[in-house]
Amino acid sequence: MLLTTAPGAYAQASDEKIEEGEICLPVLRVWNGTPAEVKAIKATPVPLSFRDGVQACGGPLRAVDLIDWHLRFGTEESAFAAVNYIADRHAAYRPQVRKAAKDIDRVMAQIVDAARHSNSGQEKSEDKQQMLLTENLYRPLAQLSSPLEIADVALAAGDRFNSVRLRNLASNWIDEYDQLRAQIAFPQTASDAAKARFDELITDEGMDIKRSELRIRVALFDAQQTGSSEDVAHAVLMAQQQRTEGLMAVAENAFEGGTDFCDLPDYAPQIAKDACATGNFERRAKNLMYLDALATVLNGDYGPAERFLEIYGRDRKDNGDWDTRWTGIDPRIVKLKVAMAETRYSTAASESGGFNLDEMSYALDELTAVTRLFSPADDPVGFRKIALSALQKEKELAGLAEKAGDKPDVRFSQTMSLYRVVLSRLDEIASGSISGVPSD
Repeated sequence: MLLTTAPGAYAQASDEKIEEGEICLPVLRVWNGTPAEVKAIKATPVPLSFRDGVQACGGPLRAVDLIDWHLRFGTEESAFAAVNYIADRHAAYRPQVRKAAKDIDRVMAQIVDAARHSNSGQEKSEDKQQMLLTENLYRPLAQLSSPLEIADVALAAGDRFNSVRLRNLASNWIDEYDQLRAQIAFPQTASDAAKARFDELITDEGMDIKRSELRIRVALFDAQQTGSSEDVAHAVLMAQQQRTEGLMAVAENAFEGGTDFCDLPDYAPQIAKDACATGNFERRAKNLMYLDALATVLNGDYGPAERFLEIYGRDRKDNGDWDTRWTGIDPRIVKLKVAMAETRYSTAASESGGFNLDEMSYALDELTAVTRLFSPADDPVGFRKIALSALQKEKELAGLAEKAGDKPDVRFSQTMSLYRVVLSRLDEIASGSISGVPSD
């Protein structure tokens, strides 16, 4: 029996022939580099195991797996090379963009034909018609959404490595999507069901929502890089523009009626219940809540972030909304906690009339706590960033205490010693190069 992925956001159908009698089931094959490939990541940012790897019944491996690998083990240079490989050569992306950009009329004709074909059989049930319509619309729409998929991975890498060039690359791909999107006009001659499903795939379930989220992430990147009040205000405004009444009502009432996000109490407003009844709402709501939380943290407001962390703590981690595969914790949670600690520290360090040593120490406590959420072996890049920031802050605190005539705070000493030891051998840890058992 052969196994393969079903059509989805990460893989296109393969040209490989499936012999009669063979069965393919929708099982995803996930890629992760070996320790030897980690060791060679700078020289070989796209290992052969990824280039030559295929899904169980054919089709490319997921591009997002390659990028996630670089976010944990790579550098800005290696990630930039990986993103460009995805954009230029990965079978699921650049070729699709070229096809769509070259002949948008042909793509639109595919969409119309798919809609007409899927709704031609009156004997089909409504659910069957919707399934066929979605399957037939997927391929041409994937061509149009490919720029967003590339922008997503480029921006993730840019954010991790503070890379302006990766941020600009992502922004260019969003612009390319906008150019394609401007040419999409679903013909009015199509059936009402086809138009409705097309609108859902374009807006409620995918492309336009994704585009809005990416634009917010670009604004957040700029705000974090510059720290200017104008850039922070712009990021906050963009995030707040996504605060629909339904989203805010659900955020306030989530989990109040049970163990799931959309288990709402009887007294929840109807608009919250209606929002939870729409397709793909929960995942979308959590993404927007996260972006809103991160933006407001940069503005010194921690309320939305604390609510998001509360939701994460109450939610199951096996429902597909949280990415916990490699490190055991969703990277968004790590980033949000780091942002909260860094913002608190910088605010306390620049209070009017001087600085607040107690608040700065509290912020450093928060920052060091983040490194206890994951192993440095699983995410050496993330560990290094936090550890180096903490070491610099501890040194600064010691200097400020000395100037104030106080004794240095020694409660961070053990943690800082641990950071120094791990940082000195972090590359060896990441590549699994340390062997043997320490002697007594």
